[in-house]
Amino acid sequence: GLAFATFILFPEMESYNVTFDEDNIMVYVVPAMLFAAIFLGDLLFKKTIHEAKEKELTSKITSYQTAMLIRLAPLEGIAFFSLIQLGQTSNALFLYVLGAAMAYMLYLAPTKVRISKELQLRESDKRLLDKA
Repeated sequence: GLAFATFILFPEMESYNVTFDEDNIMVYVVPAMLFAAIFLGDLLFKKTIHEAKEKELTSKITSYQTAMLIRLAPLEGIAFFSLIQLGQTSNALFLYVLGAAMAYMLYLAPTKVRISKELQLRESDKRLLDKA
C-alpha cells in the first residue's frame, strides 16, 4: 500500500526542494520520529525475541511474527506520515525520510537465515524451518 501510494503521489508533484522552513515544525519532527521509531522498534523487538528463545519452534515463530509487526508498524506509520507531509508541502526532505523508512523495512525483511540467527535456533529447529 505504501509503495503504491508513493507512486501515485510522486508524479503529481511539480517541484521538489529540501527546505528547512522555520514555520513548519514537521521538518524537524518527522526525521526525529523516524529515528525514534527505529530505536523503539529494535528495543521492543529484542525484548520480544529474548522472551521467545526458550519456547518451542512454533511458539518462537509466532513470537517472531509478533516482534516483526511491533518493529515494522512504527516505521510504516512514519512513512505514511512522511507521504502525507510530502503531498502537503512538496518538501523533498519528506521524500528522503519516506525512502529511508522503506529501505530500512526492506532491509529487515525476514528470511530463513535471519529468523534462525535472531531466534538462535538449534540445528533440529533449523531443519524443520527449512522444510517449511
